[in-house]
Amino acid sequence: MPTRTLLPNWASTALVVVVTLGVSTVIWNLVQQNRDLREALVSNQSQSGPAAVPTGSQLPSVEVANVDGIRESLSTLLDGKATLLFFFTTTCKYCEATIQRWTSLAEDAGLPAMGVALDAKVATDNYATAHELQYPVWTVANIDGRRSLGVATVPQTVLVSSDGVVLAAWVGALSTTAATEIATEAKSLAAFGRCCDSGE
Repeated sequence: MPTRTLLPNWASTALVVVVTLGVSTVIWNLVQQNRDLREALVSNQSQSGPAAVPTGSQLPSVEVANVDGIRESLSTLLDGKATLLFFFTTTCKYCEATIQRWTSLAEDAGLPAMGVALDAKVATDNYATAHELQYPVWTVANIDGRRSLGVATVPQTVLVSSDGVVLAAWVGALSTTAATEIATEAKSLAAFGRCCDSGE
């Protein structure tokens, strides 16, 4: 009768560890590849396209309101400065997923930045408080105003010039590539002083 050789306990444990590490590595690589593919897809969707605010169009002078109930024209809020606008709704999960990147852009891009909600004021105020948004947030006051903006899809990140002309728009949750591109363009505007002089 053939004899069966058993591995010592330490060898069995080591084998289990090696197999577990191997499986974990494979899973981790698959997760990373999946994330990279999703980011690439989102990056492609985040460039100017049919759903984006048209480049070269003039930002309409719609009425917006902030958490304090102050109402202003969106064009007035630009104050003659190139600005990053973050369009969102309070029920959009992709908008929520983009908050961190928007916050980083607001802090580091070198341009004024503000969120513009296409939602009711109460819902917007609660959302801004719950998510501790670190940039000014305004809500479009009425449905007609929302329509005139031409923002068909959210989230949408829009870079406007000092005189309110749309320079670029990115649709969808921002990938690392898209966020870097936005920051680069914004910093270029700021570096040349075009953020502050509407005459340029």
